[in-house]
Amino acid sequence: MNRQKKGCVRGFWCIFLFVFLLIVSGCTYMQDVGIRSYSSEFTEMLHSHTRSFKLYRDFETVALCKATYFDRKLAMSFVDSYSKQVHLPDAEKEKLKEEWKNRTENFDEFWVALYTGDEDINNLASPHPFWNVHAIYGKMIEKPLEIEEIEINRMMNQWMYLIDANRWSKNYIIRFRKMPHTGKVTLVIASMLGTINMEFIKGGKEQWLR
Repeated sequence: MNRQKKGCVRGFWCIFLFVFLLIVSGCTYMQDVGIRSYSSEFTEMLHSHTRSFKLYRDFETVALCKATYFDRKLAMSFVDSYSKQVHLPDAEKEKLKEEWKNRTENFDEFWVALYTGDEDINNLASPHPFWNVHAIYGKMIEKPLEIEEIEINRMMNQWMYLIDANRWSKNYIIRFRKMPHTGKVTLVIASMLGTINMEFIKGGKEQWLR
């Protein structure tokens, strides 16, 4: 009986070792043939700048939301990553950097993926939206300057697939005027069905709430 147990344990570890080596060799092979890991400085920074919120009412899903705040640091990392992927010429890369520099100097910009159980109320960019959108900077409440609905199948927007939002989400850019405020900033998307709120920390060191 003991021999049988020892044989089973030995067999288990042999199988485990075989599978482990297969995975490791497979990953090495994929790297050798040019398939790179999805993990990068940009993706790590992206996830640290992204918040999630699930809104329920009477045990039903009202909304699922993910928001990414684009500060200067994340924007420059995005430009570097995007430029490498599409082999952007240096002149075009510098032009893109300058564009993002201006955007981050003039706006607080949130990229939002919003799914709603009722598609008719997913209308943030409408002149008469179902949701009230604002940002709270300390004791100040700011309304957005602009809400733009975007398509993420465009090359420049495809990074949004990396935040793993609901596939039926609609995607928006929400721009606020640049505020000198440092500290906690809350993006709020509210309605009679409930309130979505996601908190970030603005500061010189770009520290973010998790």
